[in-house]
Amino acid sequence: MTYVSTVKTQEQAFNNIKAGLRTLKTHDESRTRIMSALAISLADAMSFATEQGFAACTEMLRDVVKTVVARNEKNEPDAGETRKLMSSAGDAVKAAMLLLDAKSGVIAGFRRNDGREYISAEQFAGMNKQQADRHSPELFWNRAATFPKQKIGQDVVTSANDLVIPTQENIRDAYKVHFGNAEIMDGYKIKPAARPEGEGINSHSDAKRQMAFLTAWINDGNLLVLDDKSASQYQKLADTIAKGLLERDNANSQTDELEAVA
Repeated sequence: MTYVSTVKTQEQAFNNIKAGLRTLKTHDESRTRIMSALAISLADAMSFATEQGFAACTEMLRDVVKTVVARNEKNEPDAGETRKLMSSAGDAVKAAMLLLDAKSGVIAGFRRNDGREYISAEQFAGMNKQQADRHSPELFWNRAATFPKQKIGQDVVTSANDLVIPTQENIRDAYKVHFGNAEIMDGYKIKPAARPEGEGINSHSDAKRQMAFLTAWINDGNLLVLDDKSASQYQKLADTIAKGLLERDNANSQTDELEAVA
């Protein structure tokens, strides 16, 4: 079958691509702002709580989520929608924990909707309504509080003590350093997990093949005879897989899912 173009010229096609990319960029920026606003609201709520750990923050969010999702025939919060929304808000929980930790370098502020400069809560409070409507809540990060160095091009330099708007990747890395005891390498990045020497998994095809072998081995009942040390290693693998899948869900989160909570 021959594809029939929906436009008359390639130039129009390029213009449509540009428009689509602008929309995609706006969507990503909107999603990031929603995550930031949600994180600040979570930190606000947690500041009144007795317990302020990750589990407590997650449970608080779950309780709120259950009030906004659809309900089933038993008038119970829909479990599937709850799980999906919680997965989407995972980065917001991490950001909230960083906000609650004075050493993380992550703070709450405001910015103009068309700018990226830090505006304090005191400055925002002094604005009239027209001025305030042109601003949004935002997260700001002093990179030097997490990484003493940063790489600019091919050069590694001392991190500046200024406030920037962090990306979601920045938030995840900062969380790993301040709450996950991640090791910093070369002063500016997280050290990757050690890999065993020899032939390994280098593609999804390799991984699928090894998973098939492992699944068959487990189904043969071999876990029943594991000692405690080996069982602990399998549990660590299961936890790593669960964490990786959760991070995947977070990366694929949709703006409208977060808007229900923000």
